[in-house]
Amino acid sequence: MEPVTSYTLPSHLFSATGSVTHRPRRLTNREIRERREPAIDIMSEYQLKCLRRENRVVVVAFISVWSKDSKVLVPYILELARQFKGRVCFAKIDIDLFVDIAGHHRVRLPPSFVFYKDGETDRSLLYRPTPDDLKAAVEKLL
Repeated sequence: MEPVTSYTLPSHLFSATGSVTHRPRRLTNREIRERREPAIDIMSEYQLKCLRRENRVVVVAFISVWSKDSKVLVPYILELARQFKGRVCFAKIDIDLFVDIAGHHRVRLPPSFVFYKDGETDRSLLYRPTPDDLKAAVEKLL
């Protein structure tokens, strides 16, 4: 069997100049709006700023794969995102992958939530809420 010498890389691995990059490109604002997932995975501080600017109410969940509480709340976050679709934008940030974003928002442990209304922080931090507390906090923003 001969080794493969040429192959086609996916387009997201190429930069604008055509050179190969080592990390996926960032999503554009249009791509973010068109995504069908109920809760958006945040990849950068810039992406979070765009969401805050374009949406009246934003709920950001700082989660982690190793946190049992995060695993319990993620399905509920997705349910709330479907329930409040069009009125509230839900976003998730993995604090293990994006330590700088979590540090900027003073998040120490998952799951933590930050709420934005009209681009400004409405409620600075909610740590380990019950599903009822989370729903009440979202309804209070509306």
